[in-house]
Amino acid sequence: YSDSTLLTLMHDAEEKFKDLGWVEEKLTKGFKRLKKEVPTLFVPHFYAQIAALNQSVVVGDSILGFSIDKYMGADYPLYKRFYYDYQCRSMEPDRIVPDCFTFYLLGQYPFLWQEGHRSLMDILLYRGKIAWTVETILEGNGSGKTALGYSKEEIKWCEQHEKELWEEIRQNHYMETTDPKIIRSYVSSNTRLLFNGEKTPPFLGIWLGMKVIERYMKNHPEMTLKSLLECTDYSGMIKELN
Repeated sequence: YSDSTLLTLMHDAEEKFKDLGWVEEKLTKGFKRLKKEVPTLFVPHFYAQIAALNQSVVVGDSILGFSIDKYMGADYPLYKRFYYDYQCRSMEPDRIVPDCFTFYLLGQYPFLWQEGHRSLMDILLYRGKIAWTVETILEGNGSGKTALGYSKEEIKWCEQHEKELWEEIRQNHYMETTDPKIIRSYVSSNTRLLFNGEKTPPFLGIWLGMKVIERYMKNHPEMTLKSLLECTDYSGMIKELN
């Protein structure tokens, strides 16, 4: 409490988030939809916290905390001292609810690091499954606007280049790679990944994974959201859609 920077941050965060009713309303609506699809899931107790620019969301056995000091807006002056621009874009207030659901579901359905099931393909479809679920329960579509924070321009860019992006992955034999550097380049928020000389949107691989999940679910209208979240046969999904 003697750190002047932290005191300023605490004051600014408490002023900005005096009313969190809108967060509670969106969380409530989202969990009503999620519980309808997966009745066995528990609803955690939520709390707002100040984490001194530490973790944005913390998930426990029965609680979930979100750090209001990490959602002050991309143009918050203090962020410029500690973060890159691509990191700041995920620190807008409207990222609170999608982030809460994303980290909650990642905790409830963790990735199984099993031998032979840890390739780029496995990870993209796993992360795509989580993102598609978040988008579905909050917005009812799989565009990437809510779960990934995409702009209309970024969604349009991805849709225009989707086939080319998949072709590049196939030509470079990335589908089966377990190289952490390659995997990180596809799931990272860092937009330094280039395609045909153009800077790509963040989380590009997760968006691609969302599209696979979206098409798979359209082909299987009988499949419930619960079954999807429990499914880990990612290679089977890809083979079916090829």
